Amino acid sequence: SAVIHLFPGEAFEKGKEILRLRKEYEEVVKHIGSLSGRLSNSGFRDNAPPEIVHKEEARLETSVGRRNMLETILAGLQGGDVKE
Repeated sequence: SAVIHLFPGEAFEKGKEILRLRKEYEEVVKHIGSLSGRLSNSGFRDNAPPEIVHKEEARLETSVGRRNMLETILAGLQGGDVKE
């Protein structure tokens, strides 16, 4: 469950926050596609040092977690599915 913290004196403009989060979401989805493509490339896996492959796998896992969190936040703010 995601929590948004607002501090005294901070204005929350829902529309602007949704736009900001949607942009971030789109960037994360694009990044996931790039990492997935690289990791599914047998040439990359065969030629890259194992530590690089593991690093990319960790980056993919982190990005998927970030995407899931953004989906949850956006769904809460929009009152529905992020992918609409």
